[in-house]
Amino acid sequence: WSASQTTMSDSQTLPDGGAITGLVGGEYGLVFQENAIQRMTFVGTPVIFQFDKISRNLGCTIEGSLAFDGVLSFFVNRRGFFMMTDGQQITPIGTQLVDRYFWTDLDTSNLNRVSSAIDPTNKVYVISYPGAGNNGGTPNKMLVFNYEANRWARATPGDHELIYYGATQASQTLESLDAISTSIDALPFSLD
Repeated sequence: WSASQTTMSDSQTLPDGGAITGLVGGEYGLVFQENAIQRMTFVGTPVIFQFDKISRNLGCTIEGSLAFDGVLSFFVNRRGFFMMTDGQQITPIGTQLVDRYFWTDLDTSNLNRVSSAIDPTNKVYVISYPGAGNNGGTPNKMLVFNYEANRWARATPGDHELIYYGATQASQTLESLDAISTSIDALPFSLD
């Protein structure tokens, strides 16, 4: 599209901070880069969006580690695990707990297989990753952080591919199922 004050379309150059590794939205936007985090605020014409750097030396190193629930963001940096509250306050959550274990265990040749999610009901952030002993990069380890209790746990071995599958699939609504198949028994996926 073309830049236009009328349609409020524009582009921005982020000159430093590295590659963009994730975006989250809501009342404000957060742009996670490898080495920086920027807050994106809609201000209208002529600027459209204002970018304010929240962190100049800390960003999201692993794309799949970023999970967001509207208020909390969780991500992994080379220095460890972090939680961001309200797009402002960044708190280390893995120091002396799981950071060293994770980076030692992680198969860094398969970073694209890392995935994460937040369960707001149970107040947990879960990250699935290919660790030591993985088969062809398939995630075989999970770490679970209960952010209400501020405690970490390792998951019992099981089908860790499910979180990767769930995190990478497009969602469907009941109304959109007819476009896939008119028979519920012929859908290419389970509704369970």
